[in-house]
Amino acid sequence: MHKKRDFKDIMGNLKLTISDYSFFTNFSKVFDRVFKFSNEINELNELIGSQNFENDFKQTIINNPEVLKVIPMLLAKRDDQVVVYSDGILHKYRFDMLYNTLDEYLDFIKKTGIVDLFSGKTVENFYDYLLGIEAGLDSNARKNRGGVAMSNIVEYYIQQSGQIYFKELSTKHILSKFGIDLSGKSKGNNHALKRFDFVVQTSKFLYLIETNFYSSGGSKLNETARSYRQLNQDLKEVEEVKFVWITDGIGWETTGDGFREAYDSIDYLYTIYDLEVGLFENLD
Repeated sequence: MHKKRDFKDIMGNLKLTISDYSFFTNFSKVFDRVFKFSNEINELNELIGSQNFENDFKQTIINNPEVLKVIPMLLAKRDDQVVVYSDGILHKYRFDMLYNTLDEYLDFIKKTGIVDLFSGKTVENFYDYLLGIEAGLDSNARKNRGGVAMSNIVEYYIQQSGQIYFKELSTKHILSKFGIDLSGKSKGNNHALKRFDFVVQTSKFLYLIETNFYSSGGSKLNETARSYRQLNQDLKEVEEVKFVWITDGIGWETTGDGFREAYDSIDYLYTIYDLEVGLFENLD
């Protein structure tokens, strides 16, 4: 396999980002989510500035209980059920159906502050308000999109090499598919439930690949490095497999000795640069 580069070379080629233009906000998802409730949102818009809000709110719910589904969205929640602990009591509210009394729903929007949105002083249109809420919620998914982006990059280069590979293969599947038992090789990890991001099959070995990207630092990175060092050590006992860790990101610049210790102990530790220069082209 591709020779592991010098540690200074690895650190000197860490990427600042792998984010493409779709990383920031999935606006199609945002628009679809809000448009789905456009009729109910319009009914709530009719309540803005109401001079008889409490009665109008109750009548709106009676006429169309589906309006309830929008209430949690106003709090930036996507759950149909909300449980509140107050004064030693658990209060359960359901918004997928007319479960609570009208007075309980009214009490909920008062105590959460939602009622203030209907004053007409801060919100003029709930459709626009919810677009902003959904855009904010979607931005919280960026961490997951970063993981998917790294996985997509690795998969692209595996595909380009023409290697036989499998995605998200667990130790259970590896045992049934290849007859290789990894579950009993653990000294510090529970490999019985381990799932590898990719498994590349060659005529000699199975390459068990883990991937990640860190654009910022944190304590988790050193724990990740320690975990993969242990995993690599455990898997060395299995002649048929090789553990490969493909990682990147300037977050590794903040970890002190953690990443260096992983580099020293893991034979197959690579970055995106290695993919770019043909890591998967000549596997044993």
